[in-house]
Amino acid sequence: MADASAITVLLATTGSTSWEDEGRLCGATDLAMSESGRDVFAESLELLSGEKLDTVYCSPDEGSRDAAEIVAKRFGARKKVIESLREVSLGLWEGQRREDLAERHSKAYKQWCDGPVNVVPPEGEPFDEARERIVSEICKLMEKARTGGQKIAFVLRPMAAAIANEALLSASAEKDEEQTPGGFEWKTVWCERVRELRATCRAGAA
Repeated sequence: MADASAITVLLATTGSTSWEDEGRLCGATDLAMSESGRDVFAESLELLSGEKLDTVYCSPDEGSRDAAEIVAKRFGARKKVIESLREVSLGLWEGQRREDLAERHSKAYKQWCDGPVNVVPPEGEPFDEARERIVSEICKLMEKARTGGQKIAFVLRPMAAAIANEALLSASAEKDEEQTPGGFEWKTVWCERVRELRATCRAGAA
């Protein structure tokens, strides 16, 4: 178990939506988890070893709220929706089939797949801005949890979860983190690194 200089966090990725099951980009579109996505999420959660949680923070979309409710009930925690943890907006690409984008916008789509930071979809959100927004918020919530001696979880859509995962890995107190199928990971994070990450976000926003 981590000491007072570290905090334990659960990171979970929301189950797939009907669009994702159909090979479409979902982005920030507010959709529920599909039946299969919800089943996979719930079944994977049952494989997770027991840890006490106090608060489950989630993205504001319906799928993430539903997924967070499942996690909250599993661990006897409260759920809280955080607007700034919303998924990265893909603008006019949302709802488009991946195969159609690969055909119609082959260069831009390939560049986006190789590195989202390199391409902003039409009317979409710049990836750097989304990363700054999400990392700043999770750092703030982790500092709050440390002060209160709480254990927390983040339930996020796939791109937001990937951003959070990158930030948490950079601040991890352990090289080998517990991983389970279905997008659940326990992270032990150094509090000092959380403060450094948040300071970096503030500097970027200035």
